[in-house]
Amino acid sequence: MGCHNGCSMTINYSWLIDNMTVYPSKDGLSNVVMQVNCVRQGVSGQYKGVVFCSVSLPPPGADFVPYDQLTKDEVLGWLSLDPTLVAGYDSQIQASIENQINPPIQVLPVPWSNNG
Repeated sequence: MGCHNGCSMTINYSWLIDNMTVYPSKDGLSNVVMQVNCVRQGVSGQYKGVVFCSVSLPPPGADFVPYDQLTKDEVLGWLSLDPTLVAGYDSQIQASIENQINPPIQVLPVPWSNNG
């Protein structure tokens, strides 16, 4: 979805990781992350859009890292494994911000006096 009325906006996107869902034991490994529960957020000036998401992960390979040794940067890398998914989140955020700038609907007071 593009910006309406020819406007130009810059949105700064970021991830907030809430928690991770794990298999306590899988294929001889402990605490295998299967899903990252997170928030994708975008900020443009005073406007902010968010998408709550759960990103499923493929089974671990030879590069398995024990849960207690995972770093934030490593998990953030997992969240970007599917560019189509990320683009979908970003599109939702952009639409949310555009709707804040140019609301598609508004609530107006009645055009008459309700006093007596």
